[in-house]
Amino acid sequence: MDLNNAKVKDIKYHPELKNTWLKWKNKGLPEKNIKEILEMYNRKSKLYKEAPKLNLEIVSLLSDIAKKKDQYFVDTQNCVGTAIAASSEAVSIIINPSEEGIDDNRSVTRKSFITPQLNKNVKSVVETIISDKWLYGDNLKEKVKDVKEIEKVCVNIKEKISVKQT
Repeated sequence: MDLNNAKVKDIKYHPELKNTWLKWKNKGLPEKNIKEILEMYNRKSKLYKEAPKLNLEIVSLLSDIAKKKDQYFVDTQNCVGTAIAASSEAVSIIINPSEEGIDDNRSVTRKSFITPQLNKNVKSVVETIISDKWLYGDNLKEKVKDVKEIEKVCVNIKEKISVKQT
């Protein structure tokens, strides 16, 4: 595609995406979120997108104001590099979906959000379950029951041991 001769497209945004981006554009992202995002993507990978470091010979020649201004440019350049890395990942997922497919990736993402909120004993069971028509498989109820029964047995054993020791 020749970008110089391309016609401008009218882009249709999903309403949630549009609202989120407008909020970020108008209010900005909280500093904590910016830092997390900047650390999440590797800008030093095959397509090097990290801002080049200023040569040490030059740093000593600059005033403090010039150093601060340069640091601002470095931070901006790294933000752009992170945006390119994140966009590249999204486009790569669409162009070359993994063997499991995008649907499975979404299931893994959903599980990674939900699983940490579960009881620690149940967590160990659900982490190994493969999704089917249910996110945590058809027989989740049975597996959780088994875990609870094992917990009860363990509590009984601990109580018996503590009674014997006293």
